[in-house]
Amino acid sequence: SGYGQLDVAGTVGLAGATLVLNSSFAPDAGTTFTIINNDGTAEVLGEFADLPEGAPISINGTPFTITYAGGDGNDVMLQGPYVVYTTADSGPGSLRQAIMDANAHPGKDTITFDIGAGGVGTRRPLNALPAITDPVIIDGTTQPGFSGTPLIELSGSEIGYVSDGVKLNAG
Repeated sequence: SGYGQLDVAGTVGLAGATLVLNSSFAPDAGTTFTIINNDGTAEVLGEFADLPEGAPISINGTPFTITYAGGDGNDVMLQGPYVVYTTADSGPGSLRQAIMDANAHPGKDTITFDIGAGGVGTRRPLNALPAITDPVIIDGTTQPGFSGTPLIELSGSEIGYVSDGVKLNAG
């Protein structure tokens, strides 16, 4: 698997412990790592030092967020971003697929962009994108070439006037 996992039963007390990540592999986008698997029903008490719930953390340059309520609600996990790498309306690497994947994963997720060689990436969905039903960060600043001017554009020009482009049903 390329990473270690601690399996425990019972309460997990972190109380400001330091998380040290030492990894030589390049994780795939959207990958989730369970670093503490609590097979009991007890909760995780406390957090790693300087890593509150949802905090960003990097593994070999790939951004992740940490959760202390992952898996069945009491596991410590690192969740990687879903990467949009095509302007296609659907399928792997599309914004539509990234939203569906993020909705299917409980907890806050991140959607990043890496379309083509960088520069402007205009998304023109053919119909409404899925409603966002779970907390997600859609980070257009990750598109290569970003330097303060937005490069990711969401255009409703192909949808028509009778449809919402995207609905935000979660924070």
